[in-house]
Amino acid sequence: MKIAVVGATGMVGSRVVDEAASRGHELVAVFRKQRPALLEPGHRTGKYRRGTTTLITAADGASRISAEDLAVAVLDELETPCETQHFTVGY
Repeated sequence: MKIAVVGATGMVGSRVVDEAASRGHELVAVFRKQRPALLEPGHRTGKYRRGTTTLITAADGASRISAEDLAVAVLDELETPCETQHFTVGY
C-alpha cells in the first residue's frame, strides 16, 4: 500500500514511517524544513494569533502555543467558524 505520512519526522510520524516500512508499505514522507511548533502545557491566556497554511512564528523563528490556548483556539473555531480556512494558531 502507498501511504503518505504527514509530519514524518516528528515524534509520532517517525514511528508510523518505521512501522509502515517494516510492513513493506511504499511511503511518501511529508515534513517541514522549519523548526516544529512547540506545544507544551502552560497557562490559559485566551489570546492567540490565527494563521493560514503557514506556521506562525515569533521573531526567533520558533512557533509556540500552550496546550490550554490551543484548546481555546479549537473551541473558538468550532463555535464560531471563520470564513477563511486555516491550519495554524500561535502567539
